Amino acid sequence: MKRRNLKAYSVVVAFGILICVSVYSLTGTFGFLTFHGHTCFSSDILRNYCPTDIAVDIARGMLILCVMTSYPILHFCGRTAVDSIVMKLLNCCRCCKGMKTWVGTRLRVEALLWFLGSLLLALFVPQIAYVIRPIGGLAATFIFVFPGIILLKLFGLRRPFFKWKTLLALGTSVLLIVIGTFILGNSVTYSILKDFNIIK
Repeated sequence: MKRRNLKAYSVVVAFGILICVSVYSLTGTFGFLTFHGHTCFSSDILRNYCPTDIAVDIARGMLILCVMTSYPILHFCGRTAVDSIVMKLLNCCRCCKGMKTWVGTRLRVEALLWFLGSLLLALFVPQIAYVIRPIGGLAATFIFVFPGIILLKLFGLRRPFFKWKTLLALGTSVLLIVIGTFILGNSVTYSILKDFNIIK
């Protein structure tokens, strides 16, 4: 963002949450209208449609395109997180002398390990549902909890508590944290019960 202030950040967060809520709500609504609430269908929604349908083939192609274009972004985020941990460990061990000379090699090794890990998961995990179920609740953390925490920190530290804008922001941040925590707990609990065949 060119204008890095609280107002611009709030607008970005609000639009991001609105887009996520709209997309998920429309997907769930049309899925329910299509299958009328039956639960005997596959969790992979594309398997529920006719495999010879042109629209389904287009959807599969768009899904492949989405995965291909999102993989570099996810790899960059993961590599940055791993790199920061490695650098902190090396700084603690005082082994960081000459780090700039092998930074290219380090990044290549991290990228290769990331790719091999993804490839092994794709080969040995039979269904993507086993991966999606445990980590699906993390989306609630990114969508609700983190913005709520940032909003709480910003308004809790920089503004007087008695102003109505501050109270509204604090209430919104607490609501976001509670909703995100509930969705995360619900999703993780359901995935554990489902994976251990406690519920069907």
